[in-house]
Formats: sequence, C-alpha cells, structure tokens
Amino acid sequence: LIAQTAGFDYFSKPVPSSGSKLAVGQMEFSFKQKFRNLAAYGFPSDDGFVVKAGSDATATVNKGFKGGYLALHQKLIDQGVLVPKLGHPDLLTFAVDYAFSASSAAAAVIAGNNMAGPSTWKTNSDQTLGEYLASQSSPAL
Repeated sequence: LIAQTAGFDYFSKPVPSSGSKLAVGQMEFSFKQKFRNLAAYGFPSDDGFVVKAGSDATATVNKGFKGGYLALHQKLIDQGVLVPKLGHPDLLTFAVDYAFSASSAAAAVIAGNNMAGPSTWKTNSDQTLGEYLASQSSPAL
C-alpha cells in the first residue's frame, strides 16, 4: 500500500500502451549500452514514457538492483511484455509498446540497475531527455 500511495502501482497487471503513439514531429529517444549490445527506443507521452516494441532489455539484473523496479522487471517478464530475444540469451525484448510512469522507471527496467532517465535517454544528436524537456517548457514570467 505504501508503494501505491507513493505512485508506484506494482500490484496491478501491467497494461501495454495502446493510445500512446509517436506523433508526427515528436522526438524519439534511445538508450544504448554497447557493452551489452542493448538498444531501446521510446518517447515521452501523457502516460509517462513509452518504450517501443522491439526494444531491448537486459535479462540479468545488477546484484544491487532491489525493490520496486526489480519487481516490475520480473512482472513484465511474467506478463509477457518482456520476452527472450532470439539468439541473445542475455537480452529480452519488448513484445509490445509499454508505457512506464517515468523515463527513470523505463531505464531502470531496461538496464537492470537504477538509472536516471532524464540523463540516460538521448536523441540522435546526443541531447538528453532532460535537456529536451527543459527546452520545451517556457520560463515562468
């Protein structure tokens, strides 16, 4: 109950993103870990942050990875959102587009380790999600 009160709903069935599609002109972001041969793609949405089907996630999590994001990683495997990637025993793949509550949750589940989403997700021009979002908001007058 504490997790739900804090905005983490780990006890309900994950719901794949159905209405969140990349709109024309909307920025797409990538998260890559070359040492794992891992690449994931997503975009901010009204649901939080959507990771696109076909994106990679690690099958092996860091030993220090505990708590809610570890439980979410396992739950997405159990629900068939994350499935084994053929020919890559250390990787999983997203079977569907999936909306996370935040970019950090998406990055943590993908990496199997706690990650800061705003600095992890980047555009093709190497602009971080955090920089992009800051450039999109108008300053208060």
